[in-house]
Amino acid sequence: MKVTLPRASKGSVVFLAFLTLAACGGGGGGSNSPATYTIGGSVSGIVGTGLVLRNNGGGDLPVAANGSFTFATALARGSAYSVTVSTQPTIPSQTCVVASGSGMIASNVTNVSVTCTTNAYTVGGVVSGLTGTGLVL
Repeated sequence: MKVTLPRASKGSVVFLAFLTLAACGGGGGGSNSPATYTIGGSVSGIVGTGLVLRNNGGGDLPVAANGSFTFATALARGSAYSVTVSTQPTIPSQTCVVASGSGMIASNVTNVSVTCTTNAYTVGGVVSGLTGTGLVL
């Protein structure tokens, strides 16, 4: 059975088909892979050596200098990420702290901030048996 549609209805059918394709992404890519995004940010204050950042308990990233960083492994949209310090810098000893290091991925993450400060230590002791004046330590 053949159905003939009025001219205005044919345009409506084409328009609806277009909207359907647009809503599903067009179907032109042929790939059902989810979109992936990178995790990164910046490091400041580093003067020591050996800083290693970690994302999600793996994917270690050594960082040698101040500036931007990006993990090599991209993650799928909707995945959780959690950036931590795996190894603190030494020579001199430093403590690095991560800010904005966790969340759910909706696009490339570029705002993870790692700030490093040099550790300070005090030296103390006891002087005993001093009878004179003028001792300088």
